[in-house]
Amino acid sequence: MEPSGARPVRALVLEGDGKPALAAVRSLGRAGCEVDVVAAGRGAMAFASRYCRRRFVEPSIREADAWRAFLLERLREGRYDAMLLAGQSSAERIGERRELFDPLVRMLLPDADSFRLALDKVQTLRLAERLGVPVPHTLFPADVAELERAAQGLAYPQVVKGATGSGSTRVRYAASPAQLIEQFVEVARLGAGDASPPMVQEQIVGEGVGYAGLFRQGQPLAEFMWRRLQEYPATGGPSAAAESIADDGLRSLARTTFAALRWTGPAMIEFKRDRRDGTLRLMEINPRFWGSLELAIRCGVDFPRLYLDACLDRPFAPVLSYRVGRRLSFLNYKLLRGLSSHAGGFSLLWDLARPLQFDIDWRDLKPTLREVRATWWDYRSLRQRGAPGPPRPAASAGARS
Repeated sequence: MEPSGARPVRALVLEGDGKPALAAVRSLGRAGCEVDVVAAGRGAMAFASRYCRRRFVEPSIREADAWRAFLLERLREGRYDAMLLAGQSSAERIGERRELFDPLVRMLLPDADSFRLALDKVQTLRLAERLGVPVPHTLFPADVAELERAAQGLAYPQVVKGATGSGSTRVRYAASPAQLIEQFVEVARLGAGDASPPMVQEQIVGEGVGYAGLFRQGQPLAEFMWRRLQEYPATGGPSAAAESIADDGLRSLARTTFAALRWTGPAMIEFKRDRRDGTLRLMEINPRFWGSLELAIRCGVDFPRLYLDACLDRPFAPVLSYRVGRRLSFLNYKLLRGLSSHAGGFSLLWDLARPLQFDIDWRDLKPTLREVRATWWDYRSLRQRGAPGPPRPAASAGARS
């Protein structure tokens, strides 16, 4: 679908509230694309970008029918050439009724079965085991009674993870059998609508690494790898600083997984490098663009532009190499680290002496100012609740890189 006449290509970016959307808007805008953004609130970072042409505040995505009707109206009015889904929720809602959207716009999405499997951590781990991809030692108890029979024989701490959800919302840590049962019941309550019960997993201590790609039917059109240098909170969370890497073992495991899924579209997969033996162990798949997308762009893998080219059937050679060893700090999480600890403060001051190392676009500063203000209010809110950072515990629970 090439644009009609001589007008610029038009793209609609969904879930404009986060970092992936902002990176995509900037990338596409710099390429001369007319970019409109849909977000949940007027404070979305991407709304503040100089590259954002029109801004649409969506109804609640929980009201699926109303949300889809709103989006279909935007597509009919805007005559967009491509739609980029910067988050997971929009992909879920569109995937449920994809036949409504395909006649109106081009986008890259996996089939419904692959998407559901990637969303379900239990099914992801079972797939990895079948493929021979290393995973943490994991139990899949059908109920509390089955877990009670196994709990005494486990080494602690153990991690209880809900079958779905990203971040720390459905992750709990247990230091004893009694606490394990308690946390299992709590996570099961939070995920009452999940198809699978929570799983119980050994805690893996080690470096977090990620592989991200853009795929068509399981074949990579572009790929990128990185490692986390710092996280917020320091006990485990999203990347505060990351470095691009090239790792043949990581590449092989990730490609094997996405080929088995016959994945189409963007996705990332997170592993932990087990400190005990150096083995890469799969933690989860994030079936969407990822938080450190800006690092990939700066290293030469411009995923949003490649996504657009793929949507428009423009030919390009797969982008499988990039600059290795480049580091990037993510301002919001560096600020939170700095405000929360002396060590984080010293690290922040050191990075401020090298401002080009931050995910800041000096030609597009309004989103950064909005991010700083939002980060300060987040910090104050966390302090008022007596928490120095997002829900804690000890090891990274998901692929939020």
